[in-house]
Amino acid sequence: MLGLFDPIGGIWYLRDGEGGTTQLQFGLAGDVPLMGDWDGDGVDTPGVYRPLLGWLLLRNASESVTEGHFMPPADLLVVADTDGDGRDTVSVARGGRLMILDGLGRGPDELESVDPLPIRLPDGTEALIGGDFDGDGTDEVAAVHHGVVEVVGPGRGFVLGRIGRLLPVAGDWDGDGVQTVAGYEAWRAQFRFYGSDGRALSGALPYGSTGMIPVAGSFGPLSGNDDPPPYYAGLPSMSRGATGPNVVLLQQELARLHLFREEIDGEFGESTAQAVMAFHKV
Repeated sequence: MLGLFDPIGGIWYLRDGEGGTTQLQFGLAGDVPLMGDWDGDGVDTPGVYRPLLGWLLLRNASESVTEGHFMPPADLLVVADTDGDGRDTVSVARGGRLMILDGLGRGPDELESVDPLPIRLPDGTEALIGGDFDGDGTDEVAAVHHGVVEVVGPGRGFVLGRIGRLLPVAGDWDGDGVQTVAGYEAWRAQFRFYGSDGRALSGALPYGSTGMIPVAGSFGPLSGNDDPPPYYAGLPSMSRGATGPNVVLLQQELARLHLFREEIDGEFGESTAQAVMAFHKV
C-alpha cells in the first residue's frame, strides 16, 4: 500500500488497496517520514526523524509515540529488516558509508559505537530504500544514484530500475512476495511503478500534491473513510518577495535536486531565484 506525508502539516495519508484514504496526524513541519514494522506485528506504522533535535520518534498501532531514540547526525536514513527477525530498524549513512544496525542486534541509541561492516555507497547516492527485493524474507538496501536504483552490499550490485528524479519507495505491488520499486513524480503528483525486471510499467496513479513525500508498507486494517489529500500538480506562479508554505515546498524540491543549498526559510529571495533559473536550464 502507498501513502504520502505532508511535510508542512505533519499529516499522513495512507491509501488502502480499495483506494480509500486514512489520515493520521503525527509529526511536525520539517520532519523526515519513515514507515516500518517497529514491533514485529506485521503492520507498518509511521515514524519520524526530527533533524533539528536529532530525535527518532516511532509509533505503533493507534498509540501516539511508542518509542523515542536519540540519533546522531546522518546524511541519509533507511528502514529495513536486514536480519529477517520481523522487526524493522533505522540504519544511517554518513560520509558515503552505510552502517547497518539490524545485523548487529543494536538499537538506534548505540549508533555512536563503531560498526565493523560499513557498506560503501555509490558516488552521488541521494536516497536509500529498504525492501525484500529477492523474496528471501530478509530486506536488502538499495541506493538511488544518478537516477538508478541499485542494491548495495557484499555480493550485490543489481539494478532495480531507473527512476530519474522520482522519489523512491518499495513494495510488493502484485503480491508475489518480491518487492519492487515505485517512484513519486513530485511535480506531477503521481506514482509510477516498476516491474521485477526494472522496467517501468505503463500507467500512473495520481495522488496527493506537489511537495508531499511518498511512503509505502503493509498498513494493516484502515478505516479508509477520510478525505484523500488535495490533488494538485505543480506550484502556483511565484516571484521574488513571495513567502509562505508554497515557497517552502519549492525550496525543498530544489534542494532535493541539489540546486538550492541555503536554509529552507519560506522566503523567495535571490538564492531561490537563482535555483529556479538553474532548474529550467537542466
